[in-house]
Amino acid sequence: KSRLHISRALAIATAAAAMTLGAGCNGDKGPLDGVDEIVFLQREARSSFGDIFQYTSYIPSGKIMKLSPPTADGELTVICCDDQGPEYANIDIMAYDISFDATEIVFSGKLSGGERYGLFVISLETGEVEQLPTDPTRDHIYPIFMPGDKVMFMTNAVVEEGAPQHRDE
Repeated sequence: KSRLHISRALAIATAAAAMTLGAGCNGDKGPLDGVDEIVFLQREARSSFGDIFQYTSYIPSGKIMKLSPPTADGELTVICCDDQGPEYANIDIMAYDISFDATEIVFSGKLSGGERYGLFVISLETGEVEQLPTDPTRDHIYPIFMPGDKVMFMTNAVVEEGAPQHRDE
């Protein structure tokens, strides 16, 4: 099996195990009771150890997926980026976050091997993707939504002349 299929199987198995483990004797329905769907990142492994966190590598195939209901037999749906246009055909998605009101997802993506990781926002209602303006000579990774309609992220931009950058920072 490919690593992609193994990752998908592990995500489904994890969701099913969480539901089974949470079912208790006191009438508990489990930790996912009331949860209609889960969203996760599907990404190719970056090394023989299954490391998916290295952002300096580029393997087109990243997808943001939805599993509804969050069970082993739930339906998998691609949220991004199969239907967003040809410019997203070879995207690698590195990390994502869901907005507080669950209407948008911000993610770090790289459209081709020659580009840097930029920031994108997808509307969950329309499926429209907007690329946020960032420095195209630097990577912008690990985005998260902040209060006040802001996005916090990490970058490899040098902010102090001569300050060494750490790996994956």
